[in-house]
Amino acid sequence: MGDTLLDAKPILERFRLYGRVALVTGAGQGIGRAYAHALGEAGAVVAVVDIDNECARVVSAELAAKGVDALPIVADVTKPEQVQQMIGAVVARWGKLTIGVNNAGIGLWTAAETMTKDEWDRVIALNLTGVFLCAQSEGRVMLLAGYGKIIQTASMSGHIVNTPQRQSAYNASKAGVIHLTRTLAAEWADRGVCVNSTSPDYTRTLLVDKLVETPEGREMVPLWVKLTPMGRFREVTDLQGAVVYLASEASDFMTGHDLVIDGGYCVWRPGPSRTNWRCTSDGAPFESLRPKGAPVSVSRFDSPVHLVWAGLVSAGGSWRNANSCPSRTASTNCSKSTCLTM
Repeated sequence: MGDTLLDAKPILERFRLYGRVALVTGAGQGIGRAYAHALGEAGAVVAVVDIDNECARVVSAELAAKGVDALPIVADVTKPEQVQQMIGAVVARWGKLTIGVNNAGIGLWTAAETMTKDEWDRVIALNLTGVFLCAQSEGRVMLLAGYGKIIQTASMSGHIVNTPQRQSAYNASKAGVIHLTRTLAAEWADRGVCVNSTSPDYTRTLLVDKLVETPEGREMVPLWVKLTPMGRFREVTDLQGAVVYLASEASDFMTGHDLVIDGGYCVWRPGPSRTNWRCTSDGAPFESLRPKGAPVSVSRFDSPVHLVWAGLVSAGGSWRNANSCPSRTASTNCSKSTCLTM
């Protein structure tokens, strides 16, 4: 048996995409455009897919100027027949498909109580159903070949609830993309197809630049930056390394993963991993100890009988305002030596 480490290709060579055929939806602008450039620069040929013909042509020309073989394709990814034609055009041009980046999507700021069914359906159709239709068609080609990389654009909004904007349809669609990714990964892992996703945060694009010019945007944008530990907007270039990694041989043992690229935003927001924490005293899952009606966001805890749930505290089983906890100091922290601050 050989030495795997010494026999392996050099690490940078494993990131190269020479001989690979990539398809990127929503590639006419923003994140999709950055993905198309990254994959092309890494060595892949690239199908630039967009619903807007002019946008697809412009980005294809940008890639051609860099020496990248690019093909502009116009497709509405919510239409199964157009998705099939898109895949057919790629295979007809290059004979295979090895990288599928399902990025096309839209956002919608509307309060849940006033949202119409048509608005809900429009977001879900593109952000979730469209992603499924593309992954399904890409998967059929890749499964026959025994190898492929599918990368879906989800969002940190699939993990947390954004503030102050109201966007229930968008959040639900992106949470759906994350779990769809895991499900497809599980179904196709033993047949050579890896399926992963990326979850970006707020990104500086032309759309955001236009938002900043509005009264609503001037109010929201500084708050978004303040809620991000790194204290800035993410640029589209901050995502390019991730998509190359997920598309390359370097990630061949990675599937079903959602790669969050958010400048630390989700670190400061309640996340799903909190349900896996344990009480320090006996290892019991503290989620099972949450009283009916208590908020899920946890501030701190040290034992099953001393938990603080977002302003409510239990001492001996009696739940009341955390400010009345006898263990707390004049500051906001519990004074008990074993208490963890979250």
